[in-house]
Amino acid sequence: QVETDIHFGDIEVSHRMMQSSEAESSSSIGISLGDPDFGDEFLVDMYLDSQYGSFVFVTVGGQSKCPHEVGTSAVEDPYIKIVESTRQPIVADDEVMYFDVEIANTGYGESFFYVYTDLLDNREGLTLSMDGDALNSPSTWKLKGTEIGGQSTMSTLTVEKGPRWNVDRYSPVKIYLQSKCEFEEEAGRQINSDLIWNVAREASDEQASTKIERFIEFTRPCPEIEFDGDLKRFDTFTTKGLSMDVTIRNPLRFRDIKLAEQERLEKIVLEYRKVSGRSPHWNRAKDIKTNAELNFNVTQEDSFGYISATWKLPSIEAPYDIRLKSICTEEPAAPVHLNRFISDTVTGVVDRTAPAVYGVPQPSVNLFPGDELAVEFTEDIECELPYLFTVKIKVSELDILFVKDRSDRDDLHVICSENIISIQFNEERVPTRSFARLMGRMYELTVTDVVDPAGNKIEPYTYQSNFVCSPPNPGLTITSFQDDMIYLPDQAIRFSAVISNNEKYPSQSVDEQWSKTYLELGLDPKSNTDDLTVHVNGEPLVEPQEYILEGRESVTTHVEIRKTSTGKKLKFDPINLFLRSSCMGDEENPITVTASAFNHKGDDGTESIMFTPPCPAIQWTGSMAKERRFVFSRNALDDLEMHIELSIFNQDYVNRKLFDRSVLNDNIPSEEKRLEKVTLLYRRSRDTGQWGIGSLPGGGRIDFSVQGVEDELGYAKLKWDVSGIADSQYEIKVQSVCTDIGGLPGSNFYDTDTIELILDRVSPSIYGRPQVKLTGSIDMVQDEEFVLSFTEQLFCDEPYTFALSITLSINEIEKNLSHGNGIKVICKGNTIRYRFEHQALEGFPTNTSVTFALDGVQDLAGNEMDTYTEIFHWDQANSVSPIAQSGNSTAVSIQCVASQHAERPNLGCDGVDNDCDGDIDECDE
Repeated sequence: QVETDIHFGDIEVSHRMMQSSEAESSSSIGISLGDPDFGDEFLVDMYLDSQYGSFVFVTVGGQSKCPHEVGTSAVEDPYIKIVESTRQPIVADDEVMYFDVEIANTGYGESFFYVYTDLLDNREGLTLSMDGDALNSPSTWKLKGTEIGGQSTMSTLTVEKGPRWNVDRYSPVKIYLQSKCEFEEEAGRQINSDLIWNVAREASDEQASTKIERFIEFTRPCPEIEFDGDLKRFDTFTTKGLSMDVTIRNPLRFRDIKLAEQERLEKIVLEYRKVSGRSPHWNRAKDIKTNAELNFNVTQEDSFGYISATWKLPSIEAPYDIRLKSICTEEPAAPVHLNRFISDTVTGVVDRTAPAVYGVPQPSVNLFPGDELAVEFTEDIECELPYLFTVKIKVSELDILFVKDRSDRDDLHVICSENIISIQFNEERVPTRSFARLMGRMYELTVTDVVDPAGNKIEPYTYQSNFVCSPPNPGLTITSFQDDMIYLPDQAIRFSAVISNNEKYPSQSVDEQWSKTYLELGLDPKSNTDDLTVHVNGEPLVEPQEYILEGRESVTTHVEIRKTSTGKKLKFDPINLFLRSSCMGDEENPITVTASAFNHKGDDGTESIMFTPPCPAIQWTGSMAKERRFVFSRNALDDLEMHIELSIFNQDYVNRKLFDRSVLNDNIPSEEKRLEKVTLLYRRSRDTGQWGIGSLPGGGRIDFSVQGVEDELGYAKLKWDVSGIADSQYEIKVQSVCTDIGGLPGSNFYDTDTIELILDRVSPSIYGRPQVKLTGSIDMVQDEEFVLSFTEQLFCDEPYTFALSITLSINEIEKNLSHGNGIKVICKGNTIRYRFEHQALEGFPTNTSVTFALDGVQDLAGNEMDTYTEIFHWDQANSVSPIAQSGNSTAVSIQCVASQHAERPNLGCDGVDNDCDGDIDECDE
């Protein structure tokens, strides 16, 4: 028996030799098969070779590994596959690339495997990891065959950039899954792999054939850019130009990354916007040369990564934010920094306007020479030492100019900060080395060459003002403009005010430098309790008025006091005016003097401002205010019993009734008693004689100012007795008569408007002989106008109040004609005219009886004339004979021959009184 290696089984062999006496011999061989790998199983058919007598083994089943034997099922069958959907083409170069990897053993057993990559594939040094384990050495996986119930495993493969900064594209790398046993013993062929890549591109080779190339590629962010030059150095800009040179820098140029080589970079632009929350939108800058969008990417980048271009500045002056933006090919799913890069913002100013002085230097007046004089500007100015500007101050009456410029002169101490220049006098440079030398004088400040940070320069600025003065010795005297002057409430009471700058002591010299002073004349509001209006030199004394006086100088000014309230009060307390020093030096407790203005002093010595009451203003009211002409007839006056009612209105009833100003009122102050009477005056129209005074019914003159006549609303009514006044045309008015105060025209009376009044108690009558008879043919009569004249004006308003009728009758045929029915009538002034309408007389022959009747004629006063009637025969042969006549008129036979005047035929038959003798168409016409 021979014992074999346990790893390969064993073989047992026995042999017995035949003896000479035996017919046969036999041999036996025992075989034990084995495998060193755990789990290997074999199913073997064994045959005896007939030729050689040896055994032949044929494997017909089982399972094996390391290596896999033919005829058996593989215990180890590796499978590795990258999930295609995880191949993301866009991965930022500062991020990790992730792949999902499916790993499985598709064999019939459980075994160990290695996952690894070949270093020869990864020459650029990519960092590859599987589930956190680096693949620079194999990682071990225990996998159960899927044929015996095992499952595939999903793992995460990560890929990170290699160490080289400017390399973003790498060759694909294979990832392997191999039996651990076979890997270590370098035996077998149970290995599987997949290619790691995320970008595939078409490429052409030298034979112009197209193939697909695959890479591991990281996407570089849109290139960073930054401002350089002055924008980087100062982190701001200030310009007054129309354009500005802008330099930018590629910060990665030192790593040999050129902007021109960035495939995804489309353009680099400059954006700007106002520094304001109202304008958040960014605008694209334009190129000064092309006026197109400014694109730095079209300009050559130098070897240090700098690019320069010229920006066309916006036309609007304002502070601006500016920034750079690099714009790359848009990858919708990519992070923002892959598609664009935005630089830090730089804030600057576009300013083409020179600074200006804001307001006036402070203090504007009364500068104490040792205090600061501040000049403020509308914007910050250039304040870097040495100052570029020049300050000059010229003082009146001193032959000296104080200067601060770029030289070493120190006449003035000057500090410049932001937008303010502060100036102070150097007392050592003042004559006599004392600020007192400047007090009370005027100065002229001149500032030149002030520039803002953009370089805009102001025009020379000049300002004049005064230094503070030494406290004065003021004087104020107020006197009435004229003694015993009378002032009505609507007039200004006038005073003279003498303002003086008195010497402080008798020996004071007039030319002492502090003798000039500044004084303010103002109103003490506590004295003006009734809101009187005070004017000085024509201007309201709302604020004190300033006066500049030399030593011992005085001025006289005019003061007017007016009554502004609508109250009854005419007597007021005196008004107090003050005169005080307006020098800054005694601002806390200024020297002040006062004086009172009054124009009346009572018997007890009481001073007051007094206005003399005016003669009361009155006006017509009621019907008298609406019409300017009134006519009263006999009937109207009879109805009124000869008493016409008059009504007036007191325009000042709110303050006083008429009786409140009457001389008969013992309850008012004597100075307010002015009204003597308010009476009615009348006289004939166009009469220049004296006015008559209207009487009351029962006697006595009309007087509206009598107590009790005026009501609470200012209306007063009385009746005028006209029974003793003859008929005529009158003008009437009401007049308030006051005591004579002299010197003021029209102040002693007040008249209403004049009204025309007509008293007419007589009825109108026909003037002369009326021409109403019909003479001649029908045609002649129809062509004729008939006119009746009256002794006065008639009431001719339409429809007419009178009735004019003509009745034609013959042979029991009768026809009535009237206005609008065969006759056209016109009434105007003191005449009535009428004509016959066409064909109104047709059918009536000669000797027709005619009855003419006129009824209801009234004058303007409404007095009515008696009815006038005339009956006659119409002789168409031109002969008229009266038949009968009634009334006060007399029928007269008139012969009118149309052809009696050789030169003017038909003159006498035109219905007009041609010779003005009161007869119409008589024969002598």
